[in-house]
Amino acid sequence: MTARAGDSGLLVDWLVNDVDKYWDAVDAEKAEKLALKEAEQKRYTPNERVQMRRKNLPEGFDIFFEDRYEYLYKRSCTLSSMGLRARSLEVALTDLLENDVVGGKEYAQTDKGRSMLHKLANNPSLKPGNGSWFYKTKEKRPKRRTPTVSTLSHRRPIILQGRPQTCIEAMVKIIEYAQGSGFRGDPEGYQHPSASRPLNRNARLSSRQPCSSWRFAIASDCINSDWSRD
Repeated sequence: MTARAGDSGLLVDWLVNDVDKYWDAVDAEKAEKLALKEAEQKRYTPNERVQMRRKNLPEGFDIFFEDRYEYLYKRSCTLSSMGLRARSLEVALTDLLENDVVGGKEYAQTDKGRSMLHKLANNPSLKPGNGSWFYKTKEKRPKRRTPTVSTLSHRRPIILQGRPQTCIEAMVKIIEYAQGSGFRGDPEGYQHPSASRPLNRNARLSSRQPCSSWRFAIASDCINSDWSRD
């Protein structure tokens, strides 16, 4: 019994190795054929290959005649999963045979060719897909970016060390910063060296107004500042 079990194990290993060698040979053959077809695609323009297909020249097709069944079988699985049923599937496979396979147009007119196409299109193992996949797709949304400084002007933010307790204190800090940045004048109308007129003030401040949540902007084209108390 032990000897028989050992022989059985050796047989299984031999079969597995033999199957692996077979598929390795298939993959190598596909790679070789792919290299040939890619070389033809580089050598000729798409329009030239169209003319070659019309003349039934092998260089114009992508699939060798001996691979017609395997090629169309894989296509039938893909098209069926997309929702094509037997009738429309047979029409699609016929078009693929005529346009992609060397000698496919003539073969599609023979009894063997029509029989192969019919069997592939009516394969009971195919599982036609449905349209519910459409509701599972997500729409692409544009990426939204929130710029920290306006891209429509040359404004730059004012960064204050510490939160001002009153609007007057904030006003003093802004004036100090503005003067250090090249502004001249008083709080009522700042004058930039390159400006021909005073810059507008965009806020009225009161010494009794708490600095809890307010916006103040000076130098409409140079400085922009926001504060918000938590």
